[in-house]
Amino acid sequence: MARRRVSGILSALVAALAPWWGPVSGAVIHVPADEATIQGGIDAASQGDSVLVAPGVYSGDGNRDIEIGEVGVLLISSAGPESTLINCGGSELDPHRGFSVQGVGVDSVTIDGFTVTAGYAEQVGVEWFGGGMVCHGGRPTIRNCILWANESPGESGHGGGLACVDRASPTLTGC
Repeated sequence: MARRRVSGILSALVAALAPWWGPVSGAVIHVPADEATIQGGIDAASQGDSVLVAPGVYSGDGNRDIEIGEVGVLLISSAGPESTLINCGGSELDPHRGFSVQGVGVDSVTIDGFTVTAGYAEQVGVEWFGGGMVCHGGRPTIRNCILWANESPGESGHGGGLACVDRASPTLTGC
């Protein structure tokens, strides 16, 4: 019963703060209460839904290399970047990043309140792109995030913290 009460309070908080983040018209999916991983929450989301992530350290499959496509979603940590960490666990032999936002039409995606660390960029051809996060096209909004100790190696490395490719033009606020 206490979990439902906290869940209800967090859902009400997301709805109340919607004017600062944009419209919240859909469901609120809680991670890890409703979906075990951040990727699971995004995959379960529909246009206009919010994915609310509880404080904690998130790592491993489903909590790194998180792909956000063209579905408009608000991905938000309930306690901010100091309390919600994505540990990518990336290395030269095993590259991983926090987020990959993909799609030319991505302008209704918001990522808010995460620390992304230990990302290691993936090699594409002879170049490396985005240790912490990569945006392929679109105009996502990235707020209140800390991209710390991520790497994009070599002379052709782009964006240890964030790489923007394919005409991506994200809006960054408080990062």
